[in-house]
Amino acid sequence: MSRQTAFTGIQSDLEAGAMSPARVGRSTTSSAPQVFRISLGAICLLLLPAAAFADGVAWGECDLDGALSSGKPVMVEIYARWCTACRVAERSTFLKKEFAEAAAAFSAIRCDGETGKGAEIFEKYRVTAFPTLLFLDSKGKEIDRLLDLDDAAPLAAEMKDIAAGKSPLAELSKRADKEKDNLKLWYDVGARWAFRADEEKAKKYLGKILKDDQDNKKGLASKAVYALGKYLFLRGVKKYDSAADQLEQIKRWFPTSPEAKGLNPTLATAFLKAKREGQAVKMMRKAIEENPTEATPYAEFAWFAWRNNYKLEEGLENARKATGLNPKDPEIWDLQAEILFALNKADEAAKSAEEAQKLKADEPYYKEQVERFKKGKK
Repeated sequence: MSRQTAFTGIQSDLEAGAMSPARVGRSTTSSAPQVFRISLGAICLLLLPAAAFADGVAWGECDLDGALSSGKPVMVEIYARWCTACRVAERSTFLKKEFAEAAAAFSAIRCDGETGKGAEIFEKYRVTAFPTLLFLDSKGKEIDRLLDLDDAAPLAAEMKDIAAGKSPLAELSKRADKEKDNLKLWYDVGARWAFRADEEKAKKYLGKILKDDQDNKKGLASKAVYALGKYLFLRGVKKYDSAADQLEQIKRWFPTSPEAKGLNPTLATAFLKAKREGQAVKMMRKAIEENPTEATPYAEFAWFAWRNNYKLEEGLENARKATGLNPKDPEIWDLQAEILFALNKADEAAKSAEEAQKLKADEPYYKEQVERFKKGKK
C-alpha cells in the first residue's frame, strides 16, 4: 500500500471520528538518560525537590480546593520527581521577573502528578506531559494549559491573557481557521489540542496536516502522527491500540525523521498497554541485537522497564550493560538506581546513585537521590 493511500485512509478515519487499526515524544516532555535524551524528544523528563519555591511566586502545597477557595484563577504546576524539564523550568523560567509578575494573578500550587492529590488532578484533567501549567477558573474549569516553559516572556504574555479569562488556544484555533494554508499554525494548534486530550479538535487540525504534508516535506506529518499517537491516544484518551498503530507509522513512513529517533520506549509502552507485550519486548530486544556496542538501546530498555514496572530484572541487566558501555553518564547510573530500588535493593540503589553524584557533584538532585534511597523513601 502506498503512503498516499495509507494517509488518505487515515484522513478519512479522522474525519469519520475513528482511527483505523490498519496501521496508519525525556520531554513531553520527560527525561530519559542523557545518552538518549535528545532522541526521546518530548518525553517529559528528572526531578524536583518537593518543597521548592521560586522567588517571587507564592507556590502553595498541592491543595486544589484551598486554591479554588481564594476566588482567583488557579495555576497548577504538574511535575514529576524524575522530570528534568520540570527542574529546568523551576530553576530558570519560574525565577524570571516577568513570570513572577504574571503568576501574581493566580493562586499557584505545585503538584507531583504521580502521587497523592497530584495524581488525582493528573487523571481528572487528563494531563499528558510533564511539566504542565494547568490554568483553572475559580470553579475548577480548565481555561487553558501551557507546556512550552522554556522562555519566560511569551509564557508570561499567555498567562496574562489567561488571567483575563481568555484561552490562548481558543484564539489560535480561530486564527488557524482563517489561515487554512498556514500548516505550521495548524500543527501547533492540533498538537496543543492533543496535549489537552481533546480528540475531536486534535483530529481536525492534525488530520489536515496528514492530508496536506503526506510526504513530510515540511516535517509536519511525522510530528502530527507523533502527537496523535503519544499525547492524544497513549497519554490522553488512552486508546492504546490506536496509539501503537499511529506510532508504528512513524517507523514505517518516516524512519529518518526526528520523531523516529528514540521512539522505541514510547512505542513499546503503547504495545504493552494494548496488551501486545510480545511486540514490545521483541522490538526492544531487536534494537539491542542490532546495536550491541551502544549504550542507548540498553538504556532505552531499562527506561521502558522502570517506567512501566515491567520485566524489572531484565531492565536491571540492561541498565548495567548501559553503565558498562557509558560509565560517565550520571543519568544512566540514576536509572539503574531507580530499578534497583524498585526491586527492593535500597543499598545497591544508593551506591548506584552515589556513582551518579560523583559524576555530577554540583547537581543537588543526585545528592537527594542518594539520601532518598538510604532512607528507603519511595
